[in-house]
Amino acid sequence: MRKGDSTRHRGGRLSRRQYAQLFTGASITALAGCLDELGDITASGDGNGDGGENGDDGGERQTRLRLHINNDPFDSNVNPWSPDERNTGMLWFTELTAPMNLLGAEAKLDGHTWEATWTDAHDEVSVPTLYTGYDVDPPYDIYRYFNEEPLTYWDGTPIDAEAKYKEDLLYHYVDSGEANESTFTNQTDGEFTYHSWSDTGRNEFVLASEAATTHDTPVHPDFTQPYIEEFEDAGSEAAYEDVASRLAEDRISFADLAENGWGSGLYELDPDQITDDRMVAHRRDDHPNDHAVVEELEFRLSDTDRFATLANDGRIDLGAGIVHERGGNINRGTLPDHVQQVDQYLQEGGDQFLFNWNNDHLANLWVRRAIVAAVDWYDVGTNGWGAEGSVANEYHIGMTAPLAETHFSQSFLDSLYTYPMEADREQAAAWLERAGYTGSIDEGWVSPEGDELVLTLDSNIDQREWINALLTIQAHLRQVGIEVDYLPFSWDDWQPRYAAEVNEYELGLFWTPDPTPWDFYDCNGQWWTQPIAGGDPESGWPGDVDPDDYSDRDNHGRPFEQEIPTETGSIEAPDEAGRQPSLDDGELISIPQLTNTLRAAETTEAEFDEALETLARYANFYLPLFTFHSYTYGYWGNVRDFTFPDEGHPANLVWKEFGNDEYLTLAGLIQFD
Repeated sequence: MRKGDSTRHRGGRLSRRQYAQLFTGASITALAGCLDELGDITASGDGNGDGGENGDDGGERQTRLRLHINNDPFDSNVNPWSPDERNTGMLWFTELTAPMNLLGAEAKLDGHTWEATWTDAHDEVSVPTLYTGYDVDPPYDIYRYFNEEPLTYWDGTPIDAEAKYKEDLLYHYVDSGEANESTFTNQTDGEFTYHSWSDTGRNEFVLASEAATTHDTPVHPDFTQPYIEEFEDAGSEAAYEDVASRLAEDRISFADLAENGWGSGLYELDPDQITDDRMVAHRRDDHPNDHAVVEELEFRLSDTDRFATLANDGRIDLGAGIVHERGGNINRGTLPDHVQQVDQYLQEGGDQFLFNWNNDHLANLWVRRAIVAAVDWYDVGTNGWGAEGSVANEYHIGMTAPLAETHFSQSFLDSLYTYPMEADREQAAAWLERAGYTGSIDEGWVSPEGDELVLTLDSNIDQREWINALLTIQAHLRQVGIEVDYLPFSWDDWQPRYAAEVNEYELGLFWTPDPTPWDFYDCNGQWWTQPIAGGDPESGWPGDVDPDDYSDRDNHGRPFEQEIPTETGSIEAPDEAGRQPSLDDGELISIPQLTNTLRAAETTEAEFDEALETLARYANFYLPLFTFHSYTYGYWGNVRDFTFPDEGHPANLVWKEFGNDEYLTLAGLIQFD
């Protein structure tokens, strides 16, 4: 049976030498976009080491693991069909399905084991999960196998293939607008096998990455089944819309989970121990995990400011991120001595700088290159994420360095062009002149058409790390005579600017796509992901691209077809190279067809590798966007009262979703001395 079969293994992991080099002066803060609920862990305070407002928690030995959730027990909402979903913290209350090794992309399935080097109580521990395995049958089929010693919801209902079927069927009824089970592409093959298929063929690598998702516990069937029946009984379009409306308005709070027994996992919320700012969960007697020793979890519920106070007061025992030496509202000087960094590591996520080619300035190849050369990207990372939180990317191919080193040979990566990562004003000015611009660093620049080089820089102020990063970019661009206006937006105002049919931004930051080569190198116009190509504005849905029938440009103004140099690493291009330059020694490529090759069912390994390298050469030459750094990450904890997997232990690299704190806790890996 296939266990985590993925192309990410084909290039090997980072070597110790590469890993050490990447960590020179680097560690972490928070994963942009996903971990703000953990508080500002990039640190601050006066560095006096007094441990916060009271110094510590009084020295009492803790047996109850104290955690934090930025949510409200009664106003939270984990109904995934609700537009008012407030599910921060839900990962603590769902079963482990197929947690993922961060750098190797290996799914950790039922019965995976760890050498228990951090505790004397066990030589080895075995972790139960919901999925025992999966198979893929290209080009269409995925088979997931549920644990035959069924894990259960808190009320004892089995979490099995039928529960998953009901959840997906409800999604189908909502998305399709009709209760037609005959068009549903999932079925149960017995109690413990779930069969899914697609009309679009995909290769083995893509199917395997979709088969074992890190967080896939279905919503309790007591919630899904009644709505399924109501949709099926709706006798008119109006009645159907009424059911959909009531589903969207329904709320499942944490308190509701506890009262109904709808949660799952190793720990169960106690409905009698839920208040406005605190919840307690008890270890379940009916759970097959037999090595867990922490009997109770205490969740403090508050905003991030209160979280910092609790952490600095020694009243939080486990947190995700890096303890910085200085800066922010939590750092080494503010935390008590018994709270220490346990581990830190490089991960595959990061951020990228976007150019909207619908702007005539940014459609000029040499202008994009000049902008990259003008900025000190080390400063951007340090000012945004902290010196320990950002590792500048050494490969400029629209992909983070850890992922690039996994999928490409070192000789190929070394053959590519490397853009300046420290500000090079002379190079920036020279490239602006090659763009046909007149002017100077001191006086500003004017395009060949007579337009002043003035741009806008979008900022999502709810992404706190982005604010200082973008202000740093603005300052560096102004130093080479590029005038940039900083535009701050709240999340609700920022997000629509990146919708497929809108794209109002000119310059901006965005998080990187999911960490697979076919997600970084994709044609996708949906707002929440920014791969190297967008969607087709002339398609029925502007997020889509038909690889055999597409228009001239994507919704960011980037041509779908381009010439690239036949020589890898060459950046030679005509002066005033516009949106789609003709090269002296070029080969014409189709980005939609190449990105489709990465997913297509008939793709051979050789074809996959060739398409991947061609797309990397395209990104290196044209800079459709600039992926400038990767995150480092880690976790910290109360090392006085608890023992955690040792620094460098592979268990620390396993995530349930966006961090390893939930996995370590729900896998029962946190022990006592």
